[in-house]
Amino acid sequence: MKLTYYCPGLSGSVRLLFVIVFFCTLSIAKAQTSGITTFTWPKESRSQTQQELFTRSHTEVSLDIPLPGNPVQFSIQSKSFIKQADGTSDRSYQTFSGRNNQDHPVFGYFSGDQIYLSYFQNGEIITISPGKGPDHYTIGSSKDLEAMGAIQCAVNNTPDQGVRRGGSSVPCQTQSYSSLTYNLFVVCTGEWGQELGSISAARQAIMNNVNALNALYTGEMNISFNLVMDDDFIYTDPDSDPFDPAGFNRAEQARQFFVDSVNVSAFDIGHVLHYMDVPNGYISGSGVAYLPASCSAFYKGGGWTGTSSPGNTGFNLKIFGHEIGHQLGAHHTFYGSEGNCTAGQRSNGHGFEPGSGSSLMSYEGNCGSHNLDGPQSPFLYFNTHSVNQILNRINGQSGCGTKLGNSTILPVTLPADFSIPKNTPFDLIATSPNNALSYTWEQYDTDVMGADDVRCHPINAGQYTTTPLYRSYAPSAEGRHRSFPSKDVQMSGSIEKGEVYATKARDITMRLTTRSGGNIQCEEMTVTVRDDPAFKILSPVQDDMIALSKSATRAAQNLTVLWETGDTETNGFTHVDIYYSLDGGQTYPYLLAEEVPNDGEHEVRPPEIDTDMARLKIVLTDGAERMAIYNQNQGNFTVGFSVTPLEIEQFDGAVFGNHHRLSWKLNNTGIPIQTVNMEYSYDGIHFTPVKVDGYELLNSESQWKSAYESYFTEGIKTFYRLAVHNIQNKITYSRVVSLNNETESAEFLHVYPNPVSTADLHLTFQKHLRPDADLSVWSINGKPLQKIHIHGRSKSLKIPFTYPAGVYVLKVTNGQEVYRHKVIVQNN
Repeated sequence: MKLTYYCPGLSGSVRLLFVIVFFCTLSIAKAQTSGITTFTWPKESRSQTQQELFTRSHTEVSLDIPLPGNPVQFSIQSKSFIKQADGTSDRSYQTFSGRNNQDHPVFGYFSGDQIYLSYFQNGEIITISPGKGPDHYTIGSSKDLEAMGAIQCAVNNTPDQGVRRGGSSVPCQTQSYSSLTYNLFVVCTGEWGQELGSISAARQAIMNNVNALNALYTGEMNISFNLVMDDDFIYTDPDSDPFDPAGFNRAEQARQFFVDSVNVSAFDIGHVLHYMDVPNGYISGSGVAYLPASCSAFYKGGGWTGTSSPGNTGFNLKIFGHEIGHQLGAHHTFYGSEGNCTAGQRSNGHGFEPGSGSSLMSYEGNCGSHNLDGPQSPFLYFNTHSVNQILNRINGQSGCGTKLGNSTILPVTLPADFSIPKNTPFDLIATSPNNALSYTWEQYDTDVMGADDVRCHPINAGQYTTTPLYRSYAPSAEGRHRSFPSKDVQMSGSIEKGEVYATKARDITMRLTTRSGGNIQCEEMTVTVRDDPAFKILSPVQDDMIALSKSATRAAQNLTVLWETGDTETNGFTHVDIYYSLDGGQTYPYLLAEEVPNDGEHEVRPPEIDTDMARLKIVLTDGAERMAIYNQNQGNFTVGFSVTPLEIEQFDGAVFGNHHRLSWKLNNTGIPIQTVNMEYSYDGIHFTPVKVDGYELLNSESQWKSAYESYFTEGIKTFYRLAVHNIQNKITYSRVVSLNNETESAEFLHVYPNPVSTADLHLTFQKHLRPDADLSVWSINGKPLQKIHIHGRSKSLKIPFTYPAGVYVLKVTNGQEVYRHKVIVQNN
C-alpha cells in the first residue's frame, strides 16, 4: 500500500511526501538451548564492582564475569543511557557501558544488587541476566537460534534515491564521529505489558532488548541509544492501549501515536514493542518501519517490532535491529525474488547481495529456492550498502543525535584494479600493519531490474552483467583474503548459490569494509572481466596417469604443463608460478616453477613421490601479494615414478618444413598391446586419434621404435600425444608434445609496418595470389579471430588491423601453399 500524506508547507501550500514502509515477519520453529548455560556469579564480586563504580565514583572499574571455563573482563564506566520523558536520567537503575581489551562493547545496568548486560563480540550478542537463584545467572547468545522461517515485508518504492552506477549505490562514506548517540523513545502495547505481568517487568524487558541493541550498533558503527521511557506509555491492558496489532498499518499507528502523545524534541527515533501470542511454542516476530525516519518530525516514530518472546533478546534483535536499520535509512539488500522475497518485498536498486543475502538487512533463509547454499549465518552484521546508507543519512543531518570526536582512520591497502578472462577465479588480499582489524570483502554491484525468478536466481548470476555474483560473509581477521568463487567451489568444479564464475564480460566492483571497535570504513576497487577464454590448465587434467622416471634413461623425466593463457600475458601478467599438491588440492606446498613465461607451456619436475591425488595450480600475481589470478585442477591425476621399463619410454616431435615428425620408443611390459593411436589437437583439449601400424611387433619383441609424419598443421600450433591401449582396457598416455605450425617466408610475404600502431596493415606477395586465396588472423594462442576472402589475383593488400596490443599471426592460404607471419601490435 502506498502511503501518501499531505502536510502543511510554507504559505499554506501542501507538499506530497513519499515514504517506504516495511512490514516484516520472522518465525522460528524452536530455539536451541545447547548454547544457553547457567553459571554462578557471587554477590560479593558483583557488589564490589557496583560500589566502586556508583558509590565510590571510580571513573573506570573492572567488570569480571566468571563464565565457566572462559572468564570475561570489561573496563566499564557509569553511563546514564536510560532517560525519562523529560530528558532526566532514570535513577531507578545504575547503568554502565564499557569495552574489553579487544574493543568489544558492553551495555548493562544494576537493578538492586542484580546485574543485566549484553555485549557484542565477533558478530554475536551475548546476554547475561539473573537466573532462578540469587547468585545464578543465565547466558544466552544470538547464535543459539536455529534456522529462521518466513520474513515478509511489503515495500513501497520511493523516488528520492539518486542512482549511480550499480543501482542505488552509495559512495564510501566517512564516519564523521567517534561516537553518536540517539534518543530512542520506546513504548509498548498492552499485550507486551500483560505478558510481562507489570509495568516494572515490561519496562525491564524493554531495557534488556535495548541493551542488546546498543551492543550491536556500538560494535558495528559506534552508534548508541539513550532509552527514553514514560510509565504512562508502558501499557498493560490490550483493551485500553491506543494500538490495534491486527491492523495492517502498524507503522502508521506508531507514527501517529508519537505525533499525538510525545514531545517532538524528546526523541530522535520512536519505536513500539509488541507481544505476539503464537501457539505451539513457536518463536515468531514481525516488524514494520518507515524508511528513512530518524530525526524526521513527521516519521521518526514510525517503527514497530513484535515478538512472541520478549525476553529472548538474541532473537528479537534480528527484528528490532533490522527495523531500527530501516529507520536509520537502510534498505533491504537481497536480490532474490522467490519465497518471501517477491516483488512487494524487494528494494529494486538496493539488492547488492545474491539470493536471500546473509547480512542483517537481508532475508536470509526466506527466499525459497533463492536461499544461499549452506547453513544460515549465525552472525549479526551490516552489509556495506547498509553501512553507507546509514552513514550517508547521518552525514547529511545536523542537529540530530549527539556526535562526539572524529573517527579513527584504519590503515589498509587494497590491490590495484586488474582484469581477468571470463570463467576465471581470483583472490583479493588486503594488507594492514594493524593486527586488530576485521574485514569483509563484498561485491557492490546491482541493478534496478524488477523481480525475475530466472535472473534473480543466484545460481544464474554469472550469466548477466549487472547482477551480484558473490555472497557476503561476516567480518573476521581472516576476511582480508578471499577467493572468488570460494576454494570449495573451485576444487569441486560445481558452483554454489552466491559463489559462481562470471561468464560474461563485465566490471565487478569490490568493496572492502574494515572494522575496529566500532570504527568502520570502506574502500573500493574494480575487477574487469574480459571476453577471453578462461585462464585454465589444459594438461594434465583429472584422471590422467603420468609416468615419470627416477632415471634419465627411463620414460620422461619432466611433466609437461599446458595452459590456456586467456590473453593474460598481454594484460599485465607476463609470468606465472606453478604449484603442486599431493593432497588433492588442500595444500600446494611445492613450487615447481617460479616466474616462468606465461606462454601456455612449461616442463616441471615434481617431487619423486607416487600419488593418485596430484593437482597443479598456476598463479598470476601482482608481485605485492594483494591479488592473484589462477587455475587449479578440479580433479586429481596420478603421477608414478619407476626405474623399471615403462610402456612409453620416449615420445618426441620435430618440425620438418610443412609437416611434423613424431617418434617414439615403446617397451614390452608383458601385457599384450591392443592398439596404438597417435592423437592430435589444435587446442590441447580435444584430441583426435589416428591409428598407427606396426605395434604388433611389441608383443613379441622387447622394444618397438617407430615414427609418424603428420600434416595436421592447420592451426598455429598442434598438440600430440601417444595413447597405448592394452588388452586389459588400460590406456597409457605419453607426455603432450606441442609443435608450431609456422612456415614464415620473408621472400613470399612481406608485412609493414611491423610492429604496427596504426589502423592499416600493408601486405605484399612475391607472386599473384590465386582467386580462391584466403587470409586469416589468429591470436598467438591459436584462437581464430578473423577470416578475409581475397578477391582477384592480388599481389598487394591493405587490411584494417585494430586489435589490442599483443602478438598475432597472419595465415595466408594460397591453393596448397600455406604461409604464416607474426605481427606485433603496439599501443599508440
